[in-house]
Amino acid sequence: SATQAAHLSAEMGFDSLFFGRIDYQDREKRLKEREMEMIWRASPSLGAAAQVFAGAFQSGNYGPPPGYCFDQFCSDPPMQTDPRLEDVNYKSEVDGIVKFA
Repeated sequence: SATQAAHLSAEMGFDSLFFGRIDYQDREKRLKEREMEMIWRASPSLGAAAQVFAGAFQSGNYGPPPGYCFDQFCSDPPMQTDPRLEDVNYKSEVDGIVKFA
């Protein structure tokens, strides 16, 4: 059950839990109501000992944001952080990720 999942997550010491996939109707509702993140409270009687910060990815899936796929099969440019390279781009890449979030 959902209660047991939250309770076990808290008991195992998880601070947070993110869902890789959610139902499209649930995602639409959460986006509309700005509730993609929440405190998942497993049991009122156990209080904070049985709660976990939980959330779902904006895209509804566990893939990267558009333009940030660094898998070997993707064609997005790598994030370059070495100042000795000509194409250092980490500042603009981080800005893009923050903007997407």
